[in-house]
Amino acid sequence: TTCTDTSLSAFTWTAKSFYYHSLISFSGPSSSNIQSASGYLSFNLSNPALGPTFDQLCLATSPTPTQFFYLDQWFTCLFNPPSPDSSSSNLNPNTITANTSAASFRFDKASGRFEVRQDWECGDGPDPNYPTTSFSGEGGVNVTLDCKVDVWQNPDW
Repeated sequence: TTCTDTSLSAFTWTAKSFYYHSLISFSGPSSSNIQSASGYLSFNLSNPALGPTFDQLCLATSPTPTQFFYLDQWFTCLFNPPSPDSSSSNLNPNTITANTSAASFRFDKASGRFEVRQDWECGDGPDPNYPTTSFSGEGGVNVTLDCKVDVWQNPDW
């Protein structure tokens, strides 16, 4: 199956190794004394049109307590174009640029809404005069995180 054929059919991105971590430190026994806060999210994103082993690493950090992530900010995934001799990808490395296939995502911790958008090009079109076709896709899903909460309290407070 070619990149163009897969892009024209119904497909879904796959997010693997989804990891969420947050940390809130307080400067005293009151929960209103937040000293520092951070949230971290990472996963590998796969677009089936781009080949079976073409994953992008997606990372995000947020300093906004207490839910950390809201749908107001898009984060860009890391994109590594395949080498010209790569046979594990449907991409034509000679016709893409570094940002062509970089995906973006956003996440809302409170609602569990997770959204992805991506633009990509396929260089295997049927017309030899215009072999490159551009695609744009976006989609979303509601996810439920199964989080473990660890609480440590300073015994001297």
